[in-house]
Amino acid sequence: MQNIKEKDRSSGLLSTGKNTEDEHKAEMVRNADEVKILELSNFIDEWEETVLFSQNGFYSFKGKEAENKSREFIEELEKLINTKTDEENFSDDYAKQIALDIKNKKIKAIADKMSVYEQQELLNWQKNVYSEAIASSVNRAVLYKNDAEIAANSLNNGLTVISSLAEQEKWNKKTFDQKIKEYKSEFYYSLVKAFMSDRDINACIYYQQYREYINTEDKDKLEQAIYKLKVNIIAYNWAKEVFSYKLSEAECETEIKKIKNEDIEKEVKQNLKALSEKEEREKLQKEIQAEEKNWQEIISVNNSDNLGLYIDYTLSEQHIKAVKHYIEQFRKNGFIQTDKTK
Repeated sequence: MQNIKEKDRSSGLLSTGKNTEDEHKAEMVRNADEVKILELSNFIDEWEETVLFSQNGFYSFKGKEAENKSREFIEELEKLINTKTDEENFSDDYAKQIALDIKNKKIKAIADKMSVYEQQELLNWQKNVYSEAIASSVNRAVLYKNDAEIAANSLNNGLTVISSLAEQEKWNKKTFDQKIKEYKSEFYYSLVKAFMSDRDINACIYYQQYREYINTEDKDKLEQAIYKLKVNIIAYNWAKEVFSYKLSEAECETEIKKIKNEDIEKEVKQNLKALSEKEEREKLQKEIQAEEKNWQEIISVNNSDNLGLYIDYTLSEQHIKAVKHYIEQFRKNGFIQTDKTK
């Protein structure tokens, strides 16, 4: 717009010192062109704000969805500006050229920023794909942890993905070696943890076999946990086997004294106690069910003369006594005098 005024000053129209009617009209035209150019500039700024930064605008696209979007938006903007320019009906080619210069500068500035954003989002998308592929290789190995072949293939797939990423991002050897080291540490740590969750002795085996690949921090976490798991598994299997022999208390103590590890010995005693309590609970439950069944049989008999034949003498003395008392009352009174609980 300043250029339009400078062009006017160099034309010599003001040399007479008079502001003629023609000069006045020319000034009005120039002022109108200036406003039209400003209006065009505002139009572009408003488009940038409302279209690019809106909730569903260009800058809302993430990752792969941003691909080639900048070209689509710039093409739309150019069409809108061309239409707007045609509608403005500038007075001369000089004003049109200024409008064109503003259009080109603003479009270039907008396009450059959009291109940077688009490339960054595509880069983020690529990184996410690589990261997901690496994580997937670990997850698959965990899911098929008992299949050595799948675990080995998953490891190789992860290493291949890292190599591809290194080539794309042009890692140096130090960075590449560090990434490989971190991946192997995560891979074997995840496998050991998966076996531990299943209380599987393979956790101990895998840890001993691949501990050199696990980083120091994770290794420290696993050391004590692996030891406790090993103690618990050995103690439980030992206690279960000894319990199955149905040894006397003295015989059981003799066997326990043969254990050289204090931690295992302590766990064995706890497991033996737990197994004994479980057996007692199961035995009591069976007795309760058998007694209930016996009661149902007796109650369903209408003839009091042969009720005694239905008593199950394999059950507890307390049950047998209660049943006999029931039969005695039934024979004497023809009904039972007792509260609902009994």
